[in-house]
Amino acid sequence: LGAASAHDSVEGSPENVADSFRAACISGLRNDLQWALGASRTWGEWAVARGAWKEAATAYAFGGNAIDQLFRRQLGRDEKEAWLRRAQRLPTRAAFALALAGDPAGATTALERGRAFLLSETLEEERAELHDVEAVGRQDLVERYSEVSQRLRRSADAEAVREGRAELN
Repeated sequence: LGAASAHDSVEGSPENVADSFRAACISGLRNDLQWALGASRTWGEWAVARGAWKEAATAYAFGGNAIDQLFRRQLGRDEKEAWLRRAQRLPTRAAFALALAGDPAGATTALERGRAFLLSETLEEERAELHDVEAVGRQDLVERYSEVSQRLRRSADAEAVREGRAELN
């Protein structure tokens, strides 16, 4: 299936190929999340190349589900880095496909979902680092960092709401 995106002509009808990708994604979500992520990305790229925006959005949605499941798992740093690289641009690609498919609200949701994921990942890393600072007896720094971090998040959230409203108006 991965070779499908590398060729201008794919054997079988686009519907049959899409069905094969869909089956690969479903199987991957059950058995191998990284496989599902890769299949959804390849399928999405192939659909975009054909201008099949709704199909691309469907493909990238499978990838979003794989990301959600991967994130909930307690993976080691090396494992996370491997799948984070593969997932890097998926939310933006999903938003692009949804926008061109005529779903601006879905596009906004896809972008926000990706942003929330990145924020969660950053917070998880910060918690680990703060634990190290606390372990050396600098609770004052931990508290100060937490205060500033909360103010920044509130500010970023307010800005995102303003941007979303402006886009929808």
